[in-house]
Amino acid sequence: MRANFILRLAVPVALLMAAVIFADGSRSQEVSIPLEPVKPSMWWIIDRLEQGLVEDWSIVPKARQVVVTVNQGSWATKDYLNRYAMLEKLGDAVSDRNYSILIQDTRRNRLVEYARVKGIWQVEPLSLGANPFRPILPSFFSR
Repeated sequence: MRANFILRLAVPVALLMAAVIFADGSRSQEVSIPLEPVKPSMWWIIDRLEQGLVEDWSIVPKARQVVVTVNQGSWATKDYLNRYAMLEKLGDAVSDRNYSILIQDTRRNRLVEYARVKGIWQVEPLSLGANPFRPILPSFFSR
């Protein structure tokens, strides 16, 4: 099916609005096309984290906080560096809106809080609940 593109500028200028008109006259809905690189959304980042790690997430606007519920089993297998890398990705996605990140397990136990205080990111607890450089060994080595 052949498609014709209709493009028009929208506000802000960094976005281009596009609609597709097909040969049969039907029209697709308009979509925003960024003309320059944009920061990934929170949804996009969480969707690309390890499969099964994030069970759920929500935004609490009054508290200016993003609450991420993780699978306790998957979280336990992560070492300090993997946990910190995840927090950094999430923090980068919400930094421009001054939101904090709360990581909790499925029982709503607080595991980690990552908040920006006076322009500096602070993590509580500092250990992220992990030994910083604990090797993950097969079970026959740990006996």
